[in-house]
Amino acid sequence: MRLRRKSSATAEEKRVVQSFYDEYGWVKAGDGLFNDTAQFTGTRSFARDYQRYCNERIGRELRGGKYLLDVASGAIPHAEYLNFSRHYQVRICVDFSVRALREARAKLGEAGLYLLGDITNLPLASGVIDDVISLHTIYHVPRTEQTAAMDEVVRVTKPGGRAVVVYVWANSAAMNFAFGLRRELGRIRHALRTKGGSVTSGKPADSTVPPLYFSPQNHDWFARDIAARHPARLKVWSAESMMFQTRFFGDRGFGRLTLTIVKWLENRFPRLAGRYGQYPMFVIEKPVA
Repeated sequence: MRLRRKSSATAEEKRVVQSFYDEYGWVKAGDGLFNDTAQFTGTRSFARDYQRYCNERIGRELRGGKYLLDVASGAIPHAEYLNFSRHYQVRICVDFSVRALREARAKLGEAGLYLLGDITNLPLASGVIDDVISLHTIYHVPRTEQTAAMDEVVRVTKPGGRAVVVYVWANSAAMNFAFGLRRELGRIRHALRTKGGSVTSGKPADSTVPPLYFSPQNHDWFARDIAARHPARLKVWSAESMMFQTRFFGDRGFGRLTLTIVKWLENRFPRLAGRYGQYPMFVIEKPVA
């Protein structure tokens, strides 16, 4: 495969992502969690239970074989991520963060192979991998190279193999509706109050967190550049944004009921939840020639 010439802007975007994970994301904080986990995933018990539930959806798409390729594997931060290896002889971790590969090796040991590489130019031959996963990665790839990254994932997959990609939409109709409704209800409650305190916007941003490039696209990109060229099915990883989980999910009462309803809807309508929710899952079956 020919190497693509990178623009200086693209190279800088990749440098920002690489620097974030080498110097911050895959560094453990005082509580033993990776900074990436603490920053981007819920850590309360109900949030972790829901995320574990969503991660298990990925595992159900994997069939087993000799090689599982984990593209931009990171530090394999969740126990359920480790479970994806169960039905494969070797898990190949590719990442351009050296720290990520060291952390992955500490968990997988001799059951893994560890390659320093770029998702837009994978250091692997075509059609050699039984199944491929790429989780929360593509939207950190420079926008102009996201289609090329998806093409690379498909290229290395064996005919008859499967690629599973978790993405995030730039906009979610379901989340827009939920938060729009919440704002309207808030206005109604405010109008009915005779007294009340001010509402703060929440915890201020931590200025010590380094920048991280991301550029999510919408369903039009998926339909035009992915599904039109590859046999891709759209499913759901999670229909809810992290903000929705924080505001609406909880361990008791209304929060627990909301979580139960959300799970039911995601399982009953996985394609619609993937289309209109926040985090879709692309499942690509590579045709047998």
